[in-house]
Amino acid sequence: MDARRLVRATNAALVAGVGMGAGHLLMPARTGTPAGIRALFVACVAGSGALAAWRERSIGAEYRDGPMPGAPWLWLAAGALAALTLAALAWWVVHG
Repeated sequence: MDARRLVRATNAALVAGVGMGAGHLLMPARTGTPAGIRALFVACVAGSGALAAWRERSIGAEYRDGPMPGAPWLWLAAGALAALTLAALAWWVVHG
């Protein structure tokens, strides 16, 4: 397995693991959950998405022999948004 496939597989596991772990430990969708707990959940999921995007950008630059297009902050923001979207979609599919 090459490094790109390994990074993509571990990124998927990272985002899924953090999302499910934080979601089931913090239970942010439960009625009466404090705003701080919900913010902590959002920060965990967004942080894991940003980390996954940073890892993807780093390995992509290594294989491209040059910088990846787009600013680093754009990659981080897109990764965080993608992880939050996946978390919302996963909650809707599983918990309705």
